[in-house]
Amino acid sequence: MIDPIIPLSLLLQANKGAYAILVGSGVSHAAGIPTGWEITCDLIRKVAISKGEQIEGDPGEWYERSYNKPPDYSDLLEELAKTPDERRALLSSYFEPTKEERERGLKLPSRAHRAIAELVHLGYVRVILTTNFDRLLQTALSERGIEPTMIYTNEQVSGFSSLWSVRCLVWKIHGDYRDSRILNTESELKEYPEEINRLLDRILGEFGLIVCGWSAKWDIALRKALERSTNHRFTTFWAYKGALEEEASRLISLRGATQIPISDADSFFEDLLTKVQAVEALGRNHPILAKEEVKLYLAEHRYRIRLHDLISLEIQETKERIVSANFPTNCSFVAGEYCRRRKAYQTMSDSLLSMLLPLAYHDPGQHTKLLIRAIESLGPLSLMSIAYSSEYELLRFYPALRCFYGAGLAALANQRWKNLVALLCHAECTDTTQLKKIPAVGLLNPKRVLEEWNARNTLERESQVKAPGSEFLFKEMQPALLEYVAEENYEEVFDRFEHLLSFKYLDFVNLGRIEENNVPFGRYLRRIDINRTDAVNSEIFKPEEVLPKKVVERFKFTESWDRFYQLWLAHRNLAFREACYPRRSAN
Repeated sequence: MIDPIIPLSLLLQANKGAYAILVGSGVSHAAGIPTGWEITCDLIRKVAISKGEQIEGDPGEWYERSYNKPPDYSDLLEELAKTPDERRALLSSYFEPTKEERERGLKLPSRAHRAIAELVHLGYVRVILTTNFDRLLQTALSERGIEPTMIYTNEQVSGFSSLWSVRCLVWKIHGDYRDSRILNTESELKEYPEEINRLLDRILGEFGLIVCGWSAKWDIALRKALERSTNHRFTTFWAYKGALEEEASRLISLRGATQIPISDADSFFEDLLTKVQAVEALGRNHPILAKEEVKLYLAEHRYRIRLHDLISLEIQETKERIVSANFPTNCSFVAGEYCRRRKAYQTMSDSLLSMLLPLAYHDPGQHTKLLIRAIESLGPLSLMSIAYSSEYELLRFYPALRCFYGAGLAALANQRWKNLVALLCHAECTDTTQLKKIPAVGLLNPKRVLEEWNARNTLERESQVKAPGSEFLFKEMQPALLEYVAEENYEEVFDRFEHLLSFKYLDFVNLGRIEENNVPFGRYLRRIDINRTDAVNSEIFKPEEVLPKKVVERFKFTESWDRFYQLWLAHRNLAFREACYPRRSAN
């Protein structure tokens, strides 16, 4: 399962300043600022004392027995402090540290506040919304050298307009505890003035949202604002500890938010900061990050254009890396140099491969054309000039071969038939020796790319290895595919894919689209018992085991099931002959 902080960090890094943070009392709790419920319980104790009573057990239970209703934060405030100024004075003791508390580091900016300040300093966040009355955020920002634009009154909201030009906005939606105009009673939290609603609607519509430490239970007007905001540009991420309140769950469902279970706000924001910095340092081309970014964009239809742009850019950058390597082909073959180039091509294509694997595995067929274009775009790079060494020349196909096999294996593993059939039946590559396009299966197979004359000697040479190029690719590709194909299933999926590749090769030979009848048998040849007198009882797949009949017919792998069966029969006999009397590559 994907750590949801990873896609969030990718989005923050790619869209600097486009996400706002909404924090509630949970974020300040680690700093010693009590939560709303803790303040409520303390206020209940004060009410009890004012009545000459002492609470021994649960303050909430005492209040319910005394008043015949559940304790209400707003009712308590109104009973203890009749005016806004009295409420402010009453609340200040909960937010301002005493000398002893300061010495103990309490009621000072927490690790979460400082991590948020660092995100602002680095430019990833510019807008912070908070329901808290404390001043810990602005203190943390000030200590980082940032003087934020502060809003905490209706008048300030009315006069604010520079949303996109401000370096940092901290909007204390319910006010500042030092200001007598704080919003704290039920009636004050039920409906906001129009100017607050307008600015909220704008922020919630134009910015993504990271929610942390906010239960959504008491703040009815803020909840309504989130419910109104149905046309938001970016994803909402909701970090929470423990069980979600019913109101929060409803908002998460309404906004299609990504849930992030956390242990505490400090760890969450520090982890987020660390991951964003790692993304920035590693760059988008790091395979792990590239893979997670594709998964993120595949998850929501709204990101389809970003997905297209992301992979298109990586295709271009992969091509540029290959071309800029400028490996000469007009030189004599040297085994050590050949292996070095093969490793270099692997590294050059790792990032694109890491993107195509989740695309082929997860996509039900909406992005098949993009998948095919990625494979086809790498093909023409392979033959650039008349070369002395055909081994080096054909090795240029290796990046395309890896991507072709990886995508095919991933699609087969998850039964993404449209992607699989498109790869094997419709993908084409330019064979510049013939100056024409031919089916990709005719070029992108290990026999053609990795077993050319002397290149074969760099591969495994044990007598039982009947298809050394295939065997090499089998081992080389497995680490990248472990997330998509279970280790115990990998061999069977690999063999089935190579069966299908060989079938289509035969099919295209018969159709005249591939001229050379040199079937690229795979490592599945080891399954054949050469002690048999014929191929009938060989341990190879039955037709339905290779590809179900309904898939063949629905996705037109061949023109008919009869045609598929005839290919299977012809392939079985040829494979048996190859296993018994192996030939050196005819290339």
